[in-house]
Amino acid sequence: MDSEVITGIISSLGVVGALVWYLYHNTTTTIPNLTKLYTESQERVARNFANTQKDIATNFASTLEQERSYRKQEIAALQQWIKSEASCKYNTDRK
Repeated sequence: MDSEVITGIISSLGVVGALVWYLYHNTTTTIPNLTKLYTESQERVARNFANTQKDIATNFASTLEQERSYRKQEIAALQQWIKSEASCKYNTDRK
């Protein structure tokens, strides 16, 4: 065997070996790790979004309840005022 042939075989196998290792490493380690990190980050985003939506709904319900209570009081006061001050007093000045 000639030294150039041996060098050529070794260099060819070295490039193929490096390529095989690179593909193996990507498919067994790098891509699964990236997928896991991405999935975890998306789960955090989804949890944060759900918590934010829950807080918004709770705050809205509380605000709406306060508004309803205020309007009920306002209506009761208006009804009282209408009965006492603004009621129709037709023929009250006649005998």
